[in-house]
Amino acid sequence: MKCRGLLGIALLWLCSPAPVKAAECDLPLTSLKMRPLRGQAYDVRTVPVTINGHTKNFQLDTGGVISQISQHTVEELHLESLDSGFQMYDVNGNVSRRAVTVENFLVGELAFARVRLPIATAHDQAIDGLLAANMMVNFDIDLDFPRDTMSYISPNHCLGGQAGWKTAQGTVPITLLNGRIAVKAMLDGQRLDAFIDTGSTQSIMSEKVAKYFFHIPLGAAGDQPIKSINNDPTLTGYLHTFANLSLGNMTIERPHILILEDRMSRNGDRTPQIGNRALAHSARITLPDLIIGMNMLKDLRLYMSFSERRLYVTEGSTGKP
Repeated sequence: MKCRGLLGIALLWLCSPAPVKAAECDLPLTSLKMRPLRGQAYDVRTVPVTINGHTKNFQLDTGGVISQISQHTVEELHLESLDSGFQMYDVNGNVSRRAVTVENFLVGELAFARVRLPIATAHDQAIDGLLAANMMVNFDIDLDFPRDTMSYISPNHCLGGQAGWKTAQGTVPITLLNGRIAVKAMLDGQRLDAFIDTGSTQSIMSEKVAKYFFHIPLGAAGDQPIKSINNDPTLTGYLHTFANLSLGNMTIERPHILILEDRMSRNGDRTPQIGNRALAHSARITLPDLIIGMNMLKDLRLYMSFSERRLYVTEGSTGKP
């Protein structure tokens, strides 16, 4: 089982690369065909990108802060890697500290120049990199999972250009928490900060949140153990069935959520903070309250309007909701 895509960093890039291509307000700037990584509906999706003239498959990762490139792609394209000057963490506690600069980076018809890409911690040969939030937040993004299409939309809509989304089944405010795409979700009566994470096959909850809000211990009776998270034989999660999860007026019944030990900072910077020498620099790198992964997103269509700071959600794909 794979649960990729969640990233924590010690230093954030809050600005997206500036697109070179001009926009038309009433049409998608570009549309991409998404592909399930291994052919299953709940799989993470990959999208085609072009790096210095070479087409590569990047994993769509709305749960990541910064787009990344795999080590095997760096080697294949003979890119020079340098110290990135910051640290990134995954759910297993692996840390990346190196990055490359790509002169020309295309997402469909959108062109980005001199893009700096950290080297990803994952080593899956089927994935050439991660397309994360920093290459989305300057646009509106339409993710239609049943049809497996991703569209970049100009945030400067023509009059009524996106009016159909106003009748979506679920509408919730979007925020960026430390650079990640976050919404407020209601889970069994508890209001939680939730990250929309297309880079994770499973929805995930930290062990601490499960214990504090729901009184569920790690490995509770009846929970299904999922071993070797991200091929780490020492990390086991436990799949728990909750009653319901709501995003605005849309409710998902009996959601399955993986309860996971928080190991994100285990390999991080252990030097003391200047303002509080009792804490290491990595002390605040923690697993989020809740990650909404592909097991819940696979049947949905999402319109992430960063210009309006709202997420519109509808079931299935019947054109406009």
